[in-house]
Amino acid sequence: MSSALDGDVLYISILNYGILGYDLSERRESFSIGLRNGLPVDPLLALMVYDGALWMGFDGSSVWIMDLQTHEIVPLDRQLAQSGAGIPLSVTTLYQDRHNNIWVGSVRAGLVGLKLSPIKAFSLTGKDPEAENVIIDVLASEDGFVYLGTDGSGLWRYNPESGLSCLAGKDGLKITAIADYDSRNLCVATYNRGYFLVDRKNYRFTPFVLKDKATNAEECFNSNSPSLYTLQDGRMLFLAVHTYLYDHRTRRFLKFTDNTDGEGLELRVIGVSGSGTIYAFSDPGIFTIDTETKELNLIYRADPVTGNINTAVYHGGMVWFGTNYGLYSFDPRSSQVQKVQTALFSRVSRLESNGADNLWISADNTLFLSRNGVIEMTGENRGVPANEMMAGACAQDGSVYLGGNAGFVEIGAECYFGDPEDREVALRDPARESLKLPYNYQSLDLSINLVGSDPFERVLYRYMLSGASQITVDSFDQTISLPALKPGHYRLRVSYLKSDGTWSRPQVISNIHINRPWYLSTPMILLYLAVFIVFALIGIDSLSRRRLRALEEALRARDIVFTSKVEAFIEQHIAEPGLSVTELAGHMAMSRATLYYKMNASYGKGVAEVIEEKRMAMAEDLLSSTSFSILDISEKVGYSSPRYFATRFKLLHDGQTPLKYRKAHQ
Repeated sequence: MSSALDGDVLYISILNYGILGYDLSERRESFSIGLRNGLPVDPLLALMVYDGALWMGFDGSSVWIMDLQTHEIVPLDRQLAQSGAGIPLSVTTLYQDRHNNIWVGSVRAGLVGLKLSPIKAFSLTGKDPEAENVIIDVLASEDGFVYLGTDGSGLWRYNPESGLSCLAGKDGLKITAIADYDSRNLCVATYNRGYFLVDRKNYRFTPFVLKDKATNAEECFNSNSPSLYTLQDGRMLFLAVHTYLYDHRTRRFLKFTDNTDGEGLELRVIGVSGSGTIYAFSDPGIFTIDTETKELNLIYRADPVTGNINTAVYHGGMVWFGTNYGLYSFDPRSSQVQKVQTALFSRVSRLESNGADNLWISADNTLFLSRNGVIEMTGENRGVPANEMMAGACAQDGSVYLGGNAGFVEIGAECYFGDPEDREVALRDPARESLKLPYNYQSLDLSINLVGSDPFERVLYRYMLSGASQITVDSFDQTISLPALKPGHYRLRVSYLKSDGTWSRPQVISNIHINRPWYLSTPMILLYLAVFIVFALIGIDSLSRRRLRALEEALRARDIVFTSKVEAFIEQHIAEPGLSVTELAGHMAMSRATLYYKMNASYGKGVAEVIEEKRMAMAEDLLSSTSFSILDISEKVGYSSPRYFATRFKLLHDGQTPLKYRKAHQ
């Protein structure tokens, strides 16, 4: 049914039998695997040798991989660790291109491309369709596993070798923080359920009381989101309404003195300096936690210019923090704050660092990397789907794990991108580098190729035509259609948008000359020159204006249809907490990348922001015109919990709570 050659060994699949390996040099069978030895029973239609493994495509069982050394056979989805690649079931062909991408051809599902990437995306729903895919906290544990705290689906574990597994607490448990307690137990903090110790072997949850029952109730059961942090000496910080230091060897709790006028609530530790200073943040500012004097101190207070702090990290001797207005750096030594100037993003939701080189930035549902002062954007072609990250952790090997409202990603320790030098933009047809066209030609299409780019790369190009007419067009299309140009000399230049947000140096790809009519002699030109120029200019200008108006009207009509469908879908599903970019993209029959750019073109913002604005507008109306409770309103506008609704409402209304808003407007 199929064959593949690896050196002198020929692999063939035989219908109703299995796989046979034949050594061509020794003219003998090297091994065989039958259908009853672990192979699917479906017809094996495609074989390919890749990176020391035999890839097998079955008509009905998708793709399986066999290690050529051990002959172990596993399905491809296990190898991908539930990355959501969407491998077809009925596979007919496998192909490796020159970029080491693998292409999977199928009977009904079209063509799927698999690209090697140091970043892997994971969806909890890929493992369990009933799981809540929102991740609140991530711990890269000392035991080598990565633990995930979800917003309603309990505690999960990620094994870099074998993938995801749900451990416990699926019955609506919202885990806000996870920390290493000792070699036997984890400690987890939950929303309105208190603290628990979790046995690493059987993952049994045992309630953990903070100091005493009264203190535990005050800190954990008043819609607080407590967090945890384990110090290097094994002691732990419990951070909620107040901050406590706990030594599990002596079982003593020590309460910190709050020198912040009550602003040091629900702190989250963001790092420790070389001198041992512990930095933390919350909405109002940046804090230090002194474990010697047991004091909390405010070292930076957020202001209306920078906005409330969404996230922060201690990186390279500086505290970096993100707000709705951008990315900022704070120098603890000089107390100076500086905004990072970039046009790539505005709202920053999560920061994470794996050392002095890489600062990962989640902003506007997209992931960015700041390395050596250069910020560049990642994307789906690099393994990063749209996701608003809310939690992160760095493992001992330097790998970074980020979790958000659409699963989590694993970023390799050596992962960095860069496009330091401009790549060449070339015409697909070199014969068109110099063109001479008759005056009466109708149209001209020129196709380009970005040399060295891979098939998954989506690049924005800028086409610039100079000469008798000036045209500038920004497009993701690698083909530009030029209108009928009047006689003269033209030069077409092209640049592309690099991953760091800058345009490459414009490159000339074609010189175009439009000839004059042959029948126009010099005396005729001299006689009718004035008339010809007037009519030519009027005609070309009129034609260009009509085409431009028609294009504008068509684009305007398309935008109205697009925004109407978007708003109708959002209003219909606004009460559903699971309303996501993926659902909206599916409803609109477009990819998330296309939806992202359409939303930005129509609204000037991303899908999540539009959804939240609609929810907040509805919430404002209900608060001011009804007597519904905060719980009822949060459910009607699609928030999973009143706490989260109140937090988001306060963040987007300059610190005003829903109750204060109701009193002011009802």
